[in-house]
Amino acid sequence: MTKILAADIGGTKTLLQLSEFNNNQYQLLCEHRYVSQDYDSFDDVMTAFHKKSGYSSIDHACFAIAGPISNDGENARVTNLPWSLDRQHLSDNYAINDVQLINDFHAVAVGIDTLADTELLTLQEGKPQHHGPQLVIGAGTGLGVALRVWNGKHYQVLASEAGHAGFAPADLQQRQLLDFVSVQHPLVSREYLLSGQGLVNIYRFICDQQQLTANNMDAENISQLAQQGDKECRDALMLFFVIYGSEAGNLALATLPFAGVYIAGGIAAKNIEAFTQSDFIKAFSSKNKMQSLLSNIPIHVIKNELVGLHGARCLASQQ
Repeated sequence: MTKILAADIGGTKTLLQLSEFNNNQYQLLCEHRYVSQDYDSFDDVMTAFHKKSGYSSIDHACFAIAGPISNDGENARVTNLPWSLDRQHLSDNYAINDVQLINDFHAVAVGIDTLADTELLTLQEGKPQHHGPQLVIGAGTGLGVALRVWNGKHYQVLASEAGHAGFAPADLQQRQLLDFVSVQHPLVSREYLLSGQGLVNIYRFICDQQQLTANNMDAENISQLAQQGDKECRDALMLFFVIYGSEAGNLALATLPFAGVYIAGGIAAKNIEAFTQSDFIKAFSSKNKMQSLLSNIPIHVIKNELVGLHGARCLASQQ
């Protein structure tokens, strides 16, 4: 049997899963979740996992990393942590025969093929085009973006760092938000608004507009209070989803994903009710002459937060 290690490495959490792969089936051996910020390096995480799992060697591993991968695929760094990974170092130090380093949204894009229908929530039916491009976008600790294109035999994934492109305000309130955030961050990227910290930035802006003192809360606290009816938190979450829809629409105009837009990331999955009640779809398609074009694009929310880990496992087993 072939031993497979899959990893989904992010600024908030890191998931490691060890499986045996045989006859196109996986047998789970060990799986563990780590709070990323509790560890000084990824080596510390691997050491802890090695002690927990007790493995002696691994045949194939795929590490999905929330950050850029070097052109030669040999090195990677986590954008929101002081972690770096080296392919040869991982192979030599942890008895792994074959190692892949990929962007985390590359893994999410591959993982789409593992999802059951019940793990998707359709927001817009659209008119899906067979073998058309597919866009994957997801806000969590950061903002990930990837594209899937049909190469004649299967979907090929094009990873990106589009989450770090500049934010484009769509109305007066969003221009005021841009001014507010730019006081601390002169170059405001999409990720400064569409991420956990982005929701915190929007909440502080909402409080500032109301001449209120913002409470010291993280995104999870804001989401929970929004669900309980807190006005400022609810307003912040609704504005977050409007900006999410607008930026997803901008990316859709650039890629024309007629086979679907897939919304990943923990913020959407953990706030499904608020997401569906928001003006995400309206903001997505409000693009002047392109409104009818964007209304034909299917939009789905991925409810399974392990989709990236499953994608990494698929890529490891393909080796």
